[in-house]
Amino acid sequence: MKVLPTKFIFIILKPTFNRVLEKKEKQFQLLGAICLLLASFFSLGYHHFDEHFQILEFANLKLGHITTDQLPWEFGAKMRPTIQAFMVYTLHLFGKTIGFVNPFYHSLFLRILSAALSFYALKLFYDTFKNHFKKEHSSKWFLILSFSLWFVIYNGVRFSSENWSTLFFMIPFALYFKWKSKGIVQYLFLGLCFGLSFEFRFQAAFMIIGFLAWLLFIHKEKISKVLLICLGGVTALALGAISDHWFYGEWTFSPWNYFYENILAGKASNFGEMPWYWYFGRFFIQGIPPLSLVIILAILLFCIRQRKSSITWVIVPFLLAHFATSHKELRFLFPIVLFILFILMKAFEIGEELKEKLIQHRAVRLLFQLSIVANFIFLAVVCFRPADPQISLYETIHSDYEQPTILYHFDKNPYHRILGINYYKRANLTLQQIQSIEEIPSKTSKKQLLVFGGKKRPTEEFKATHRLIYSSFPEWVKAVNFNNWQERTKVWNVYEIN
Repeated sequence: MKVLPTKFIFIILKPTFNRVLEKKEKQFQLLGAICLLLASFFSLGYHHFDEHFQILEFANLKLGHITTDQLPWEFGAKMRPTIQAFMVYTLHLFGKTIGFVNPFYHSLFLRILSAALSFYALKLFYDTFKNHFKKEHSSKWFLILSFSLWFVIYNGVRFSSENWSTLFFMIPFALYFKWKSKGIVQYLFLGLCFGLSFEFRFQAAFMIIGFLAWLLFIHKEKISKVLLICLGGVTALALGAISDHWFYGEWTFSPWNYFYENILAGKASNFGEMPWYWYFGRFFIQGIPPLSLVIILAILLFCIRQRKSSITWVIVPFLLAHFATSHKELRFLFPIVLFILFILMKAFEIGEELKEKLIQHRAVRLLFQLSIVANFIFLAVVCFRPADPQISLYETIHSDYEQPTILYHFDKNPYHRILGINYYKRANLTLQQIQSIEEIPSKTSKKQLLVFGGKKRPTEEFKATHRLIYSSFPEWVKAVNFNNWQERTKVWNVYEIN
């Protein structure tokens, strides 16, 4: 009888899993810490342009390295929060005093800082909710997923508004249930964190409002305690206003500017309009099926059966608001990813209670097994794969060419990504477009580099007479050009001319 590959894998791995499950929680927490640390070093670059241009390039402006015309239109609208840009700016000033001015070291530190905060949030969330399950196997899988779900690790190292907003919501959310007694200071601290979550990404307001509503209507928290949380949130808003004044040079309220530009002025729609159900199809594909299908079904089942849960009250208004917004991107939903850890196993328990035979059906169990296998495959990928492979090109040129250098390019400029990438570019690096190699002068006092990208390829004669200093792919990959796939792929090759 033919054995399914996933079943065969689980037959082999089951004894190992059972032995590991019998050990203490620290082993799984160590696994999560290692994965986050690896991703910090290898997940270079950004997931989305906003992670770079709205934070790093904003800080680059205050450092005096670029001018305002090199920033996106959001700068002129004064609609972006600036606390993270202030953090990057402060890091650079501190690095300058101790002799560290390499932007790649700074971005690495920011990823490590994000990873450390993510690990604390994951551990706190797990410790707080690990006893909320009725069955032991649910608790065990909650432990495994808490520290190994691939997109939690991937997002956990990002110094992005989505990730930091997520962390500063999840930490106070977990602390509220973990603290047995809470005084004035604790409530103010919770509010301060919620407020910072909002300052990092304004859409967190829907989660915050949902949680405050749950406190009042379901948990029956005293109004005075809720007001203390709100007071802490106002303090965070004040800090955000001070940061915005420092950055924009005048008093302004960036949350209102954001709402006006994107909603009232409708500028968000200029980036594309999608139907309300767009998120289902996109997540099903990018969330890696069948794991993504399991997650979608788990969220639906959980929200229907756990209507009074604080998590339901948090994620439902957040999801509805994003379904109603015309412009949609999958990263907009990143702030609820940590809740998925709990929802998955709670929904599995609910499913067992509703119809145990269905949950134990061979097809359902196979779907679950496929999801676990897919998760660990992609976990290995995100731990070692850069978020943006092109960052390694910038790092090579920045590290190997400290002297004045000219980088010649044809139609494709590697430092132009919607806008110019200036944060990773030395001030003495000049970019110059050419139409042919003959335009490059034979003698010059500067180092000269030539980059080939897109459809432009160097001739064999050129490759024989010039030194290749960077390539998107190693030589052994180039040798495997099945069906001319390399001609359809963006490949960068940089040669030293002199």
